[in-house]
Amino acid sequence: MLINESGNYIFGLDGSEIVIGRDKECDISISGVGVSRKHLSIRLGPDSVQLIDLKSTFGVRVNNLPVNGFCRIEDNDQITVGVQSFKVGLTENNLTLIPLNKSNATGISVSVPKEIQIGRDPQNEIYLPHPLVSRVHATVHCDSRGHWNITDHRSANGTFVNGSSVSASPVHEDDIIQVGPYRLQIKGGKLVRCDDHNRIRLDVNDVSVVKKGQYLLDHINCNLPAGEFIAILGPSGAGKSTFVQALTGSLTLDSGEILVNGLPLSRFLHAFSSSIGYLTQDSLLFNELTVEEVFKEQCLLRLPSDSTPAERSARVQEVVELLELKDVMTTGVSRLSGGEARRVDLGIELLSSPGLLFLDEPLAGLDPGLVKRFMVLFRRIADQGHTLILITHTLEQLEFCDRVLFFNKGKIVF
Repeated sequence: MLINESGNYIFGLDGSEIVIGRDKECDISISGVGVSRKHLSIRLGPDSVQLIDLKSTFGVRVNNLPVNGFCRIEDNDQITVGVQSFKVGLTENNLTLIPLNKSNATGISVSVPKEIQIGRDPQNEIYLPHPLVSRVHATVHCDSRGHWNITDHRSANGTFVNGSSVSASPVHEDDIIQVGPYRLQIKGGKLVRCDDHNRIRLDVNDVSVVKKGQYLLDHINCNLPAGEFIAILGPSGAGKSTFVQALTGSLTLDSGEILVNGLPLSRFLHAFSSSIGYLTQDSLLFNELTVEEVFKEQCLLRLPSDSTPAERSARVQEVVELLELKDVMTTGVSRLSGGEARRVDLGIELLSSPGLLFLDEPLAGLDPGLVKRFMVLFRRIADQGHTLILITHTLEQLEFCDRVLFFNKGKIVF
């Protein structure tokens, strides 16, 4: 193997086999969410190059399609392991693997035996400052034999291992622990936090939904990067609503797969559900309350029960400043304008700081001046790291979006 000055891996087609995985003894050692100790191998045959999935926990994808056991790889293919990808360069004599991204995992060394508390309180060994994390959320224990276990402390939003909610569970090297929006793994005797900045990325791979013989979604492929503002447009019946239902995991796919941060949405839906917000067209506000009372009430519903009054007040203040609602805090809901009410509805969804926020026709009925103001606001929210997906039928102010998907007859046409 040769590693050139650009960090690319170059192998001769000599009939040998290379292994890629988390183990340091692998020919290419990588870390990150969803990478098994020995994840895949590549046979460097002179006539063909084959990729073999070594029964990895979360699979391998080639050109965004899952590999069923093994497959042949060609020049310009893209191999994805967890959230990391390599572009394939194949010549008559050599295979080159070009890393397209690098691991974001950072290790937390732990002496054993040891109990490690995880939570929102700064006194925890692992401090996770997020509204979805309880003050003392969970404890990880490693005994003298190196065996790991995790215990949830009746947290508000749960602790998950490989997408399943647990009260207490053993944890192994290939497992993914999720606490609020944070993901952790055990790697080589260390507890590793996968530092993706609590952002959510979606990858849609060959997704189809069929009803009564008709394609509602017809082999959709697209990537929705973390921290971007994305608009979904199209006429009535084009597939916009079905697509959003697929992204939220609320309907069954007939084919294909949706990945959230490199993990299968169907398996990890419950683990990510608390990190997903949805702003509907219908207001949830009670007319008899003031805006301040609305936020106080919603804090009790959306933030962990162990949040202090000071923490709840600080979170409300952050949202109020972001949405410029200070001047209406003492105003009754019944006296709000349409635009003000929309901003309060948006603020309610932002209280828990969701990594992914769906906006379902929020601009309907607003005048052009307010539409622009909201688009500027959405842009600002995305710039803070939230992934925003706007469902709309209007072409106004789309220059504020990072990308636009036009749907027609169940397909992305542009």
